[in-house]
Amino acid sequence: MEKRVLYVDPRTKLFLLLAMNIVMLNTSSGILLSYLRFAIGFLPFVMLLTAERYRSAFIYLAIYLASHFITLYVLAHTSGFLMMLLGFLSSMGTKFVPGGMLGVYFFTSTRVNEFVAAMERMHVSQKIIIPVSVMFRFFPTVKEEADGISDAMRMRKLGFAYFFSKPAEILEYRLVPLMISVVNIGEDLSASALTRCLGREKSRTNISRCGFGWVDGVLFAVGTAFIMLYFLELGGLIEK
Repeated sequence: MEKRVLYVDPRTKLFLLLAMNIVMLNTSSGILLSYLRFAIGFLPFVMLLTAERYRSAFIYLAIYLASHFITLYVLAHTSGFLMMLLGFLSSMGTKFVPGGMLGVYFFTSTRVNEFVAAMERMHVSQKIIIPVSVMFRFFPTVKEEADGISDAMRMRKLGFAYFFSKPAEILEYRLVPLMISVVNIGEDLSASALTRCLGREKSRTNISRCGFGWVDGVLFAVGTAFIMLYFLELGGLIEK
């Protein structure tokens, strides 16, 4: 079995995703809320580092800090279409990208058997477990197919520069094969899930690791603190 530096239970990762979206996606304003959103935005960076996804972690950090820099120091000196464009990009970078990157961490650091075991411990319905388990294999397989299509296009000398001369053909060459591959991948993964008896009513045996440790306790405490501070200020119990 592959040895990992730090094990985090899938239920803890889902709780962090919930905490992240609660704090980030609300439109309420306040000094403490601004600091909370800025601080919790570093959580995906830390978690990606623990999963040894260093390249993704530092790319995310650069996007996140650049988005805050634009919001604080650039937008006030722009106007018109440029201000709208920069405002949209900075809003995406500060509100939606953190949750998306935490989702990337969840999918890349969680094995399917660990996820299934954790969900069965919580007595989650198989109607939820099976589709999500299929998605764990779906996105990496689609990425491999997209990379294969890109390699085939480069062999035919249809690179990025060709997009500007004939964009319609490039979209056709990329999207049509990818859509066909996506349909086939979905059917194959669904059949694979059934052959592994994921749809059986009887409980399956599972030897994968599942349980909480001290790391999960720390992360639960951090997520709970963010949520509590968020609702305390939202309810007016903490002065803004």
